[in-house]
Amino acid sequence: MENHTLTAAYAAAARLSHAGKLEEALVLLEPHLSAPNTDADIKPSDEFHSALLLLASLDLDLERLSASEKLLSAALSTATPAQAVDLHLLRGNLYDARGHVRKAATERAAALQAAKSLDEPIRLLVQVLCSQASNDFEAVYKLALEGIAVGSTSHPHQVVRFQHLAAFAAYNIGRYEDALLWVTKTIVHPQATRSQQTDCLRLKSLCVSLEGRHDEGLEHLKAATYIARTGASWEYATHLALDTARRLLLLGRLTDADDLAQEVLVRFPTTIREISLLRATIALTRGELGKAHEALDMATRSSKRRGDRELLIFALAREEGHYPEALSALESLLQHTTCAPLVYQLRLQRSPVLWQCGQTSEAEKEQAELTSQFTESLPREIQAAFYRMEAKLSYLREDWVAGIVKWKQVLRLEPHPVNQPENWTLLGDGYAQLGESAAAHFAWDRAAAQPVESIWVRRAKERLEAS
Repeated sequence: MENHTLTAAYAAAARLSHAGKLEEALVLLEPHLSAPNTDADIKPSDEFHSALLLLASLDLDLERLSASEKLLSAALSTATPAQAVDLHLLRGNLYDARGHVRKAATERAAALQAAKSLDEPIRLLVQVLCSQASNDFEAVYKLALEGIAVGSTSHPHQVVRFQHLAAFAAYNIGRYEDALLWVTKTIVHPQATRSQQTDCLRLKSLCVSLEGRHDEGLEHLKAATYIARTGASWEYATHLALDTARRLLLLGRLTDADDLAQEVLVRFPTTIREISLLRATIALTRGELGKAHEALDMATRSSKRRGDRELLIFALAREEGHYPEALSALESLLQHTTCAPLVYQLRLQRSPVLWQCGQTSEAEKEQAELTSQFTESLPREIQAAFYRMEAKLSYLREDWVAGIVKWKQVLRLEPHPVNQPENWTLLGDGYAQLGESAAAHFAWDRAAAQPVESIWVRRAKERLEAS
């Protein structure tokens, strides 16, 4: 195969991959690289390595895991140290996709070993990527800051990549002001790619949405969408579209969220797992439990990778009153979650379920620990979740007065309109238990009047009719 033929195939496949046409890119590139040279005396060119890495990534994205592994293993036998870093990192991702945690860790250790002979910024970048893959975001943030300091003097072209990594690491450890700082620096950096700018505007939207500033968040998403259309890769564009759909869901605009999800799926069929999970959440919010189960089954069939699946299993089981199953799903998710803010939010949901499973002393202990960690400096989303936990536990103890006080706190802090019908309905339930029918009717009326799509709007109307 002449070199210029590979060059043309690689360039065309890269363009197709960038546009999200993964299967077309794979079909074009695979004939050129299906059997890489395994003669250790012949070192592959950088171009050959880049093309092989793209093919292995396409195999991984399309869940052709055996093909990807075979390609990577063959390539490693002739790789230079710099090439070996890329190959080990990708093989680590492959083992993660299979659920082989120890093998993935071994690959990342090999990548770190291979990186020892490389320049300092590259070594730091490999360390960052390994820590990121292990969800050690504290380490990612620290190393990214080192990378920024090193790059600012000797490798300025690397700075923007470290800034981008620092922004997302800061978000994942709850340092939201730092996240916004690095997001802003990345967006205006002269060497930032369209994909990085798109991603950082998406993160900016996430940060403001934590405080309930959804209108501002949607403006950031609109700006990101404009940039994405001028050159962001399909991966970043789909992350953006899915996040936009999730923002619409939080606003209670479920039909709009569902329509956008359908558009994404038609354009990028490989997003079926993420779309199925989103649709399961939409169906659950509408109270359509059968459809939620169907969408969850589709997500499970389309991929075995971990993610939000356990959280949906938890939410569905809790809605159906299957509390041991809900607790099991949540415990499984907690075992694989290292992001501190997310761990705290998951524990807030676990405490009432522990009580409902008859583990009252464990629920009390959990509540005490979570209360000791609570501060009013937390984002509104987490503060509202904290008072929601306290309100639910008060009701489980049949302390309706305390529960009413907590539900009022939730209503004051709630950042997401989609949750307000449930908050008002449950406040009304507490008043009903105390025999205060006028107050109960007022709360249920407010729930029924919320301008969102939610099963709780209907449930509030049913309460009003029954009373």
